[in-house]
Amino acid sequence: MKTFLLTIFSLSLIIASALEGEEMMLSLGNAIDSALVRNHRIQQQEEVVLQKEYLNSAAVGNFLPSVDLFAGYTYLSDNPAFNTEKIKESIDDMFGDYGAVMAKKLGLSPWTQQMIHDEIVEGLSELPSYDIEIDQKKYANANLVLTQPLFLGGEVVAGKRYALAELELAHEDLVKIKNEVINDVIQRYLSAILLGDVVRLREEVLSGMEEHEAQAKRAIEIGVISPPEIIRAQVAVANAERELQDAKNEHTLAVSALRTLLGLPAYTLNLYTPLQFKDVALDLVDLKDRALTQNSILKTIDQKQRMAEQAFAVERAGFLPKILAVGEYNIIRKNYPMVLPRYSVGVQLEMNLFHGFKKVNELKSAKHLIREVKIAKQYAESEIMLLVEDLYYKTQNSKTRYLKLIPTVNLAKKNLSIDEKRFLEGLGTSLEVIDARMLYSAAAIERMLSLYEYYSSLSKLYMTLGEPNEIVQLLQK
Repeated sequence: MKTFLLTIFSLSLIIASALEGEEMMLSLGNAIDSALVRNHRIQQQEEVVLQKEYLNSAAVGNFLPSVDLFAGYTYLSDNPAFNTEKIKESIDDMFGDYGAVMAKKLGLSPWTQQMIHDEIVEGLSELPSYDIEIDQKKYANANLVLTQPLFLGGEVVAGKRYALAELELAHEDLVKIKNEVINDVIQRYLSAILLGDVVRLREEVLSGMEEHEAQAKRAIEIGVISPPEIIRAQVAVANAERELQDAKNEHTLAVSALRTLLGLPAYTLNLYTPLQFKDVALDLVDLKDRALTQNSILKTIDQKQRMAEQAFAVERAGFLPKILAVGEYNIIRKNYPMVLPRYSVGVQLEMNLFHGFKKVNELKSAKHLIREVKIAKQYAESEIMLLVEDLYYKTQNSKTRYLKLIPTVNLAKKNLSIDEKRFLEGLGTSLEVIDARMLYSAAAIERMLSLYEYYSSLSKLYMTLGEPNEIVQLLQK
């Protein structure tokens, strides 16, 4: 799917380049699609998700039997020997018992049986002990061993749940990174649009100042105003030129920052998503509830809590017995002095009785880890609630300020028109016209900035709710 999106986006770049030269039309939706496909952080986290998927699949293998092949070859420098010194008395007594049994079979008396036993033992005791040498130096071995866990104190189940929690954590981290990338794109896109609007306003201001300078020159020629008044108009033109150049540089930098974030070639980006006000009804209680259930940070902590609980279960399993079914099949059997059985099966129990308090301390550590995660979640919830409230009021304040500035801008524009007419009729001064235009431009820029802050705060608010696409749909309506 990712390759398909990349191919489609690359084709769109080629078509845009062919149709419009080096200029490319870029909507907010296309910008986000490009970032989601090309962003290195997202690509890295996608690899982490794949890793955790395989580890989760691998955890299933702990429920199944394991079959191992053991094979090898051993060469001894000398033939092995069996030393009879330690067991000679037992061997002598065994032959004495054998003689007594034979005497009993022959119907001899108990006294005779004991005498035969004693004579055999005494006679054999005079013989020295010796080593029984096995004439073989080379040994090859090969056997199959099957092990099936029957009960491990819940360790296998906890391990599987831990692996699943790790996988879910990787998915939540991926969602979190994507939300952050979407928010970054929105912020830079809005910044580029805002600065583009500022450039156009600065161009309008400069054009108006130049027109007023020309009008002032004509007014001096006909004697309506005194020559020194032209200086104020010239200063205003110079300031307008400087402010326009500053705005252009800031806009160029903002577009370059957006292009870098998207990983696009050096096209001239034409951002055609207009920045128009759209009212959004917000309820603070509802926003907090949605944040508690959908925030990616809280979901991440939930998965970490699950992992901590399963880690505790693994440590607790160390105190319980482990029961294993074991089977062994000897492939090479007749290559030994003692012929090995063809196979053997059995059940083994393993239980640790004392390990220097190591397992006890590890269990206590796992228990405190669970408590740490719970406290971390409580802290994160309180911080997110505060963040939601902060962004809510910032959004509301920006909206109020924008709406209040609409009549202010209209009045400033009307005032500018009146002062320009008064100047042309010789009733007003050049300074009044310049001040009126500066007042209008300042109010218009403040209104633009308020609209930008409104959408910027709204974007951050939706990201906190885990719903970054809501602001995208709102801006593209």
